[in-house]
Amino acid sequence: MNFGVNVKTIVTILALAVVMPAVVATAADRDGYWSYRTIHPDGPELSIDTKSNTLSIGDISYELRQCTNFDDGVCFTSNAISIALPGALDSGESTWTANGYHFRIESHSEESFFGQRVVVYAISAKKKTSEITLYYSPRRGLLAIGPVGSKGSLLLSSSYCGFAADSTCAELAQ
Repeated sequence: MNFGVNVKTIVTILALAVVMPAVVATAADRDGYWSYRTIHPDGPELSIDTKSNTLSIGDISYELRQCTNFDDGVCFTSNAISIALPGALDSGESTWTANGYHFRIESHSEESFFGQRVVVYAISAKKKTSEITLYYSPRRGLLAIGPVGSKGSLLLSSSYCGFAADSTCAELAQ
């Protein structure tokens, strides 16, 4: 089955853009490990492991480092991807820059995920000519990483609480 994009294309898009996808629940997020994948069984997988400081796309792993010039929020970078999420998305700031990426809140709305209403921000992340959309909830964390437009795959979290979720998220999953 072909969904219009191959794994090499996804890796290239992600390597030039930023990361953040849709979520589901396991204990993995409490151990510093998050996994994101497509619904298609042979689709790409992206994982973030903050204990071993590794970001993996398929079978390729990259060292994951904390950003040095990002004080408020969560920011990690690798040779493949940078993820930067401010601590207060509702502070009035709608754009920010980290590690050569330009982030912008495109929209926010209240949506239902796994039976609970949550505020979700669609955040564009651009670097040069590449762009990706991060779907992020301050409470539930990184929910999905999606392409811009209709080409590409939507990567979904395998945990109820995604990367950079609020500390109360684990209680919601119970």
